[in-house]
Amino acid sequence: MHRADTRTQQCQGARLHEARHADFAAVRQHVGELALSPPPGAERVLVAGNDVDVRHKVYVAPGEHESTAMGPHGLFARARVKIEAGETLKLPLA
Repeated sequence: MHRADTRTQQCQGARLHEARHADFAAVRQHVGELALSPPPGAERVLVAGNDVDVRHKVYVAPGEHESTAMGPHGLFARARVKIEAGETLKLPLA
């Protein structure tokens, strides 16, 4: 591959990244983000009855949501929150 071809591909990749970042930012304004902190020993975390991976950001539709942390012997913690579009809530489950 020639150097000019490599530079062209790099520029195209950068433009694609910028476009995707802009698309994500636009979509992000229509959902809420939950930053969940489950208690130690929690084996499962549910948001609106769905399993979520708390190592990643959790995006939800605006409105009320129930979050539940489950341990080896059942329920650990439960919280109900109301979130707006574009809002980020830190939610410790304790």
